[in-house]
Amino acid sequence: MSRTSTPPSWCLLLQKVHCPNFIDGDYAKKQGLLSMDLVCESKRAWGFDDSDLVDGIDTESMMEYVKVQARVTDAPNLSFLTMTLGGDEEEKAVFPILHAMDRNLLVFDLTFPDKIDGAYLIYDTIGKTLSMIPALSSLSSPDGMAHTTQVLIARPHAAVDDGSSALALLGKMAVVDKPGDMPVISWPDVIYQWRPSSSISPWKLIKSANLPQQWMADKSAFSADVAFSFEGHAFWVDLMHGVLFCTCADLLSDDVKDVDFDSTDLPLDCLKFTPHSWTMAERQAYRTVGCTGNSIKAHP
Repeated sequence: MSRTSTPPSWCLLLQKVHCPNFIDGDYAKKQGLLSMDLVCESKRAWGFDDSDLVDGIDTESMMEYVKVQARVTDAPNLSFLTMTLGGDEEEKAVFPILHAMDRNLLVFDLTFPDKIDGAYLIYDTIGKTLSMIPALSSLSSPDGMAHTTQVLIARPHAAVDDGSSALALLGKMAVVDKPGDMPVISWPDVIYQWRPSSSISPWKLIKSANLPQQWMADKSAFSADVAFSFEGHAFWVDLMHGVLFCTCADLLSDDVKDVDFDSTDLPLDCLKFTPHSWTMAERQAYRTVGCTGNSIKAHP
């Protein structure tokens, strides 16, 4: 039996779950997990077309049955979140990856087996809303690609925060410079966005990204492992090459079409470690960069 509530403040939520691909009521009971439905007062799917779906599934109708559940246990054991399409404990739920988190917004990355291949679910813990949008990689258009799979949640500086926000992906967009049988195509850097307050479809709001070309000259393989916003700035961090950043004000402004970026290298201690073999673990296994208190720190 599940109940609708808010997870207690002391529960520890696991970001990635390494266990079966699904969970059902029997598994939860055997593990001593309390199932709690998180309140969703509004649900909506945005930006899907038939090519994103299996057998023409109606995403709007499907969203009516999506539930976000916390499987809670006592600390120091780990609790976790699941998504389910169902209404009772007998239905299987999938484990989403907590992709990004900032204040009241939780962004999950998941695939609903046999239904949708690649989607983000965004849960607003204050507004109690649940939105689903396609992942950029799942869009049918071949005209876009991402520098990263890390979604960034952009917000204004606290001093001028008006409650606005956007999901942003740093990437490239195909532009036909010379059409014809053998077209000439360039790939300028851009920022794909989705704003909850906008009527524009996800990832269709696109701004030019003016990256520091001299700094990027020997970093053509730049791919952000970490993305976050801090004190009104947006940061994309490649844990091998360095950091690109811009202001969130430029990202969120309707008047700014070209966003200027700056860059910084990683601390010298980080440069001593240069894994290059495909047999190595993910870079995040060795180091990370993020905001701690009133500063940004790299470790190790």
